[in-house]
Amino acid sequence: MRVVFLDFDGVLTRETDPGPPQRFTGLQPDLVELLNQILERTGALVVITTAWRFHYGAKALQVLLEQTGFRGKVVGTCMAFLANLVDHHQSWQYREHEIAAWARLYDVAERDYIVLDDFRMQTLVRRQILSESAVGLTPALVEQSVRLLGLER
Repeated sequence: MRVVFLDFDGVLTRETDPGPPQRFTGLQPDLVELLNQILERTGALVVITTAWRFHYGAKALQVLLEQTGFRGKVVGTCMAFLANLVDHHQSWQYREHEIAAWARLYDVAERDYIVLDDFRMQTLVRRQILSESAVGLTPALVEQSVRLLGLER
């Protein structure tokens, strides 16, 4: 199984005000379409890592994405096992640990996943596709994602 660990803000949305607090647009159809290209070319499934998961379950996030043109499949959300230690607005600090734990739990090898996020990871840097908050996902990042996930489907 190939997996895309997906943040929303700064990946599928664009930052409109660096804040504090940061402000983002809603989900952008053009950015969701770029995500679709990654998923269709690699056969990857999506695991939600965004802080939006604290407000919506996986099924609701699937519907929300579909309303913006998403054609992929959400298979779950990262566990928030550290979230009880912090305000959910600070959950990004623990995101890479939650991703690593999800991958171990579901036996997903490092070579079989990427992390789409606008926050620079420390321990998952080799698997991260780093977007710019004000820009979001780009065609160049799509190509980088496909290369990192290996052979196209």
